[in-house]
Amino acid sequence: MIRSHLHRITRAGAVLLVGAALGLIAACGGDSTSTPVAPAPPPPPPAPNVQSLTITTGPSDPLGYVAGEAIEVQVTFSEAVTVSGTPLLKLGIGEELRDAVWDEDASAGASVAFGYVVTLEDHDTNGISIGADALDAGDGEIRNAAGVQADLDLGDHAINDDDAHPVRGSPPEGCGDQRSLALQHNAQFGPGGLVSEWDGTPLRVDIVRNFPDFVTDADLRRLLAPVGRLADQIESRLGYRIVEMGDVVDVPADAPAGWDQDFARYFDSHLVRE
Repeated sequence: MIRSHLHRITRAGAVLLVGAALGLIAACGGDSTSTPVAPAPPPPPPAPNVQSLTITTGPSDPLGYVAGEAIEVQVTFSEAVTVSGTPLLKLGIGEELRDAVWDEDASAGASVAFGYVVTLEDHDTNGISIGADALDAGDGEIRNAAGVQADLDLGDHAINDDDAHPVRGSPPEGCGDQRSLALQHNAQFGPGGLVSEWDGTPLRVDIVRNFPDFVTDADLRRLLAPVGRLADQIESRLGYRIVEMGDVVDVPADAPAGWDQDFARYFDSHLVRE
């Protein structure tokens, strides 16, 4: 009787232990034969993507960028990126693709700048185009701080023949004598012409010394200096000078009385020309 009673207790205890083990396995998300299930890994961080594409320079000539001028383009990403190597941006100029190279000095944060210098062979009257696949990391990389490589697809930011940015390259052939043509054009506007009193020689630009005493001649010459640079640029484009930098001069003795007191007398003064 005693043996039988103990036997029943032992079997009951075994049943209780088995039930507890099954409950523990169920609580761990498994079953009687599998191991616990590991949590799913977090999704990878999103890649930086292009938010905007902007041509940041403009041509100095209405007909387009001339040889030697730089075309600068800025690509802005969704977050700050780090650039390595020599990434390129392909510019469509006429029937050709030209490589604009990474401009490190003009790049910062999320903005990556590219530059291209126009050659004599470049010509595009319809304007620059930039395709959706124009951005190429080349031998380098564009990544964010986490090391995720940027998505280089320009998508809807691509540019198709931007007529505000034509390319002239070299001047068109057969222009002839530019000074003679300009004089003929000027004469069509009657006495004095379109550019008053211009006879083909440079128009001298002076600054009249008519300022408060604290404004020095050195200050005035610094104001006059851009005229000299403009004269040089005009000559480089046309082959002759239209304006010439003069000097700081005294008010002429025969200047009309009160010439600097109101706009009407100032404009009628012989010191001023259109």
